[in-house]
Amino acid sequence: MEKVNKIKKNNADVYHKRRLKALLITFSILILLLINSVFNDWRQILHNQQLKTELTNKYNDLLEDEKRLSSEVTKLQDLDYILLYAREKYGYSKEGELVIQIYSEGE
Repeated sequence: MEKVNKIKKNNADVYHKRRLKALLITFSILILLLINSVFNDWRQILHNQQLKTELTNKYNDLLEDEKRLSSEVTKLQDLDYILLYAREKYGYSKEGELVIQIYSEGE
């Protein structure tokens, strides 16, 4: 009877050791998956912050362009500015005016 109890105890110990190993392996896998998930989320957050910074800079540049273009539209509604612009940009002149254009190297 004592041998039977010893065998049962050894079997129980082996069973508990296997169960403990299985739980330890399962727990380790879950911890690794959790760490991987947190790392991926953290990496995505950093990527999103960089993207936000880039898009904010691009947005600010577009706002500056919009202000410049809006100013240009306002100026182009003024006849005196249109005449001055045409003279400077396209070399037009008033009657009796002489236009002298000076080009620098590379133009």
